[in-house]
Amino acid sequence: MFTYKLTVAYDGTDYHGWQWQPNQISVDRVLRETFLSAFHQKELFLVGASRTDAGVHATGQVVRIKTALQVSPEKILYVWNNALPDDIVITDIIPVADTFHPQHGVASKTYKYTFFTQRPAPQVQRFGLYIPYKIDTIKLARCLSIFVGTHDFRLYCKEEPEKDTVRTIQSISIEPCQKTGGVKIKVVGASFLRYMIRRIVGASLTAAYKSTITPNDLKRALLAKKLVKSLPTANAKGLCLHKIEYK
Repeated sequence: MFTYKLTVAYDGTDYHGWQWQPNQISVDRVLRETFLSAFHQKELFLVGASRTDAGVHATGQVVRIKTALQVSPEKILYVWNNALPDDIVITDIIPVADTFHPQHGVASKTYKYTFFTQRPAPQVQRFGLYIPYKIDTIKLARCLSIFVGTHDFRLYCKEEPEKDTVRTIQSISIEPCQKTGGVKIKVVGASFLRYMIRRIVGASLTAAYKSTITPNDLKRALLAKKLVKSLPTANAKGLCLHKIEYK
């Protein structure tokens, strides 16, 4: 068997997330099926680093494949990309040791959440959340800073009572995007819970345009693990897995 590390980018709009599903179209499923068809293979062992949710995008998803196919990685890249739909592309492929696993030894994952304060161009609207309210960027930064460090994020993730919900966020920053006219919230950490980033962003953005919600409300909710006010989960279309770095 030959083992390769892939970097994959995709527009997640029309997919039911990354994870393979028998009755739904997913990124994992499309990658598998196009490989088997394009190379006339019977099996492919494939695992991704992050199970992005339905509607979430990626520019730096990391994937490991194991295959018996004996062709160069350059040919795999060329043929496979030509078989894939326009909203998925493999940007890199390199041979790696059999022991490499994309979910192990992660130093950091970088996600970026894009929002627009003015109605975006049609070409980019599916990659960011439009907020038709005035955003207090100073308050937004204060809210986001609350989540940096090691915390129990039980309130800010999908409820899974048996799961350890302590995680560490290494940094959160806000950066303008000149190309699209949007604003990106950049979140860096080694591991995230399901819906964690979208709930942090949703809470912080809501507080940034609602005077009735304060940064202290978000902090109390984080510390007490109890909702102070009803806070939304930010729409999936604004979230993108930007890159993954390994130790």
